[in-house]
Amino acid sequence: MAGIDQAVEIHQAANTLRDQGQVDQAIKKYLTAIKHYEGHEALDRVAECWQMIGVSYKIENNLVKGIEAYQKAIEIFTEVKDDEGLGNTYRDLGIIYAYDHQYKESIPWLEKSIRHLKKVKNPTGLGISQVKLGLSYTHLNRFEQAQKYMEQGINNIRQAKGDEYNWFMEMTACLAMAGLDFKQEKYPAMLLKLWSAIGLIHQNDGGEEHHRRLAQIFGLLSHGYLKLKNEYLAVEYLVKSLVLVVPMKDVVREIIYEDFDACGLITDLKQGHPDEFQILVQRIDLKELGLADC
Repeated sequence: MAGIDQAVEIHQAANTLRDQGQVDQAIKKYLTAIKHYEGHEALDRVAECWQMIGVSYKIENNLVKGIEAYQKAIEIFTEVKDDEGLGNTYRDLGIIYAYDHQYKESIPWLEKSIRHLKKVKNPTGLGISQVKLGLSYTHLNRFEQAQKYMEQGINNIRQAKGDEYNWFMEMTACLAMAGLDFKQEKYPAMLLKLWSAIGLIHQNDGGEEHHRRLAQIFGLLSHGYLKLKNEYLAVEYLVKSLVLVVPMKDVVREIIYEDFDACGLITDLKQGHPDEFQILVQRIDLKELGLADC
């Protein structure tokens, strides 16, 4: 049996693989970490791993297996009376329903997450739950409520001090707020938020780990620049996005494509900017990426 430090290293390696979209490898490492944590009776860490296994299945939009993993995490967090862990897991349950386009079903879980995280006065966790609640309202076209919760959320995240502050959560909030701008066709505002997100990634040396987020960001940048009639940058950032998704599984790619409407973007290029479209297809094999029929 590995020591607790080695178990933590395995856990962290799994997190990195998950962030890179390497879901199967991540889950294997989480399960290995669970065995070692159980040997040291580190139940809180066991629960965290089950939560992250749920997140990994969420990336693949595997609702059934994701919920199963989250329920295991909830059982353990309840046993050890960990409100913060429960709040984080209820948030992830809400997110997985949202990934499955069940936005109305996601809202009660996100509200439950917010109630638990208010108990422990965790501004970062509370903030990201509020942002995700706003994102569900975005998809329901309830933009006023979406704006309210996202502003509350990013303010809470930014108010966190010291170790409580989490740059990744602020970056995620910026990306979500850019998505709200995208839905409302507020392209200059969207670009500002996306560049804030990129700045946070690079300031914290996260470029090698967060390929999924960068692919989403670059795709939205491409959309924004095309709408603002900068076709050159639109192609450049679409290429950057698609290069990042090459090693990812098809199901992970599909979620990223949906986030920035990849087919809509490619269709706009093909129909409205044929010269730029030809530049794109010379640089990227759209058929290999499942985008040839857009």
